[in-house]
Amino acid sequence: MKIPIGSHTDTIAATTAFDGTVLKWDVKPPISQLSSGANDLILYSFFLREYKLKKIRVFANILHISKGYNSFGSKIGNYTSFAVYLGKTFNNKITSTIQFKREFIKQMIVGETEVSYGRATLEESSGSKKTFVIPQISYSLKSLSIFATYELPIYQYLNGSQIGSKNQFTVGLNYRFLSKKNEVSEEN
Repeated sequence: MKIPIGSHTDTIAATTAFDGTVLKWDVKPPISQLSSGANDLILYSFFLREYKLKKIRVFANILHISKGYNSFGSKIGNYTSFAVYLGKTFNNKITSTIQFKREFIKQMIVGETEVSYGRATLEESSGSKKTFVIPQISYSLKSLSIFATYELPIYQYLNGSQIGSKNQFTVGLNYRFLSKKNEVSEEN
């Protein structure tokens, strides 16, 4: 469950071009708010199958976020993604993974609150269907991993006028620590 802690009621002034007199205050568009203002239900499931002798892993996950309504009666579109990962480890230090991901975002529902940027525009220009291929390579040294991913959108359907996804390159560090050390005898 996601509970909002940020505001969804921030406003912006509509002013005159001549003297800056405030004509009215409008609620900012949802994209620029700190929160949607709604409680969301998050569902996640995964499957992992590892073939240790061949050092191959197959991993799949499903993520669904069921969005709630905020105090304006607005609802950001539900989000669902399906992903399948295929990974292979080489010499216990280098791992290569390829991910195939499909994501669906439903159109938003805008409440009765009047906004100057247009309720119809928000509803019509929301929601999408996308497919990505995401190769990743990582190098591990004990508890530290260095990784790089390249997210490549291969299909996009966007409702109305929206900004689409572009290629994305990510580099990062990952440090894992265990709260309890495994005791290994000298015989092993």
